[in-house]
Amino acid sequence: MEKQVNKTFYEDEIDLVELFKTLWDKKIFILIFTFIVTASAVLYAYSKTQIYEVKSNVQIGFIGYDEKNEQQLLDNPSSIVKKLNIVFEVEEKTTKIDKFISVVTDISQNKKVKNYIEIKTEATLNEEALKKNKEVLEYLKKLYKPKIDLKSRDILNKINDTKRLIKNIDEFQIKNLEYELSVLEKHKLTQIDKKIDVIKNQDIKKLEKQIKNIKEQKIASIDKKIDVIKNQDIKKLEKQIENINEQEIVKIDEKIKFLHEQTLPSINNKINFHTKKLEEYIIAVNNIVENMKKSSDPSFTTISSIQMVNYQNLILGSQNKIEDLKISKKTIESETIPSLQREKKNFIEITIRDLSLKIKNLINIILKNLKKEKNNLQEIDIRDIKLKIKNLEEITLVNLEKEKQNIQNDTLRKLKYKIDVTLVNEKIKLEQKIKDLEYKLSKNYMQNSSLVGKYIVKDYPVKPKKKLIVVIAFVTGLILSIFLVFLIDFFRKLTEAKSLSKT
Repeated sequence: MEKQVNKTFYEDEIDLVELFKTLWDKKIFILIFTFIVTASAVLYAYSKTQIYEVKSNVQIGFIGYDEKNEQQLLDNPSSIVKKLNIVFEVEEKTTKIDKFISVVTDISQNKKVKNYIEIKTEATLNEEALKKNKEVLEYLKKLYKPKIDLKSRDILNKINDTKRLIKNIDEFQIKNLEYELSVLEKHKLTQIDKKIDVIKNQDIKKLEKQIKNIKEQKIASIDKKIDVIKNQDIKKLEKQIENINEQEIVKIDEKIKFLHEQTLPSINNKINFHTKKLEEYIIAVNNIVENMKKSSDPSFTTISSIQMVNYQNLILGSQNKIEDLKISKKTIESETIPSLQREKKNFIEITIRDLSLKIKNLINIILKNLKKEKNNLQEIDIRDIKLKIKNLEEITLVNLEKEKQNIQNDTLRKLKYKIDVTLVNEKIKLEQKIKDLEYKLSKNYMQNSSLVGKYIVKDYPVKPKKKLIVVIAFVTGLILSIFLVFLIDFFRKLTEAKSLSKT
């Protein structure tokens, strides 16, 4: 086994030597092929149009600061990047070399500073790439210029409004307060005296008159309504119930009794009478038929036939009368009497009950409500009016006296203080507000997007990368030539082996 392993290692060593020998024999082919591929790459790299790149860092514009003293950007950086990418078709480039002049290759947010974006442009000349880069920045400025202008106009409007407020203080408020002082001194006190007189001589007397009106009219009206309900409405309803019990129900009972005792027996007698007649007519017809059978006289037969027809008509008439009487009887028993009984039941169960409920409603609800209303008038309304009179005497009049004293001792002094101190301080605050608003118009508080530093312009082209292309071509040519050598050698050996096997 050791011999076999040694033999295997020996065979491997022979194969490796043969490989190096094959490469050495074909070294000229390898060199020429590699040179051709490398030379082609050199020609391609130096014949391709040179592309120059310009970079710039742009600070996104801002409008003021938030509570954390951080800049409030014009827009979200990622949103700005998306808009610019769409407008300048960064992600949809299909440019051709013969038409290519300049293009935006990348617009992205700076990973370290969130309010910075990086813009990359490429062109056949540095000047064109720089021009394209500036075009992107100008577009970004124009995009948000209306927002900045709107904010500026808003601040200017606030400044003008504040100036108008200062003017209002100088020209109106101070003058109004001075006028108010004169009015208070001359007229207000007189008005308070008039109010006091009105309360004493009009309002209080009016309330006392209301109390008198409630006692003499409203309560009397309620007592009258209670008396009407007790002596008229309830008695009227009770009389209706009595009338139903004594008249209507009695009439119905009499009708039912009459039907049972008179009408129905009469109908039964008539039925019996016509039934007997019917039997007599039938017997007579039978006798005529038998006599006709016995007799052969034609004249007798004719007379018998006429008699038979008459009896048949009498039989038919009796039968019809019997049926009509039975129908009348059935109608009385199944409809008329039940209808009268239902009517009686309705009087007892519905009409009388409804009238009783009305009486109960008058007693339990309407009378109680009227008594409650009377009680409210006596205990609430009159008491409230008396409280109002007391309120006027003990509060309103006292307050007016106090107001009179305040005007004399306090209000006049406060108005003078407001003119001399409060309005002056307010004016100073407004002037300071104008200064703050003017600061907001400065670039320290609000500005559009701007270039940070300078444009990064490279003096050398970024495309094509000649050295990289040449190195990759050289390595590729070398590897490909070695592969071709081994492939050719493999086919040569395969051909020799076939020829040997044939011999």
